[in-house]
Amino acid sequence: NGDTAQANALDDYEEGTFTPGMTIGGLNTTATHAYGTYVKVGRLVTCFGRLTLSSNGSGTGGAVFTGLPFTVADLVSTTSLEGGGFFTYQDNVSGVYGAMTILPSQLSTQASIYYAQSANGNMTGASESNIANNFDSRFVFSYQTA
Repeated sequence: NGDTAQANALDDYEEGTFTPGMTIGGLNTTATHAYGTYVKVGRLVTCFGRLTLSSNGSGTGGAVFTGLPFTVADLVSTTSLEGGGFFTYQDNVSGVYGAMTILPSQLSTQASIYYAQSANGNMTGASESNIANNFDSRFVFSYQTA
């Protein structure tokens, strides 16, 4: 549009697919549907997709979204969580108020899953007690690449 400054040039655009996954307490879950797409413009990545579990596995502890298409940047010095998004649809969860959030973890291809544990909005990490064997979800989240 007439801007010739190199700094404003669209130097990278990419679309693709990836396979999302989830671990609970560091152990893999079993998915029946695991499909993701992404759009990358420059360093900004936006992901969309579906993840449906047939088993939440035998792990106990934190639920982590895995398989992000690019490594997450380390941009904010006061946190290890960079970017974010949420499950636009979620089914077979317990103790969760509203949509669970997806918070990409810096210098990894993973994202922590958090939820509001009460009507007052306090956030805590999701675990096996929140995600049932037949958990079903659609998601959207964004982050910058390293």
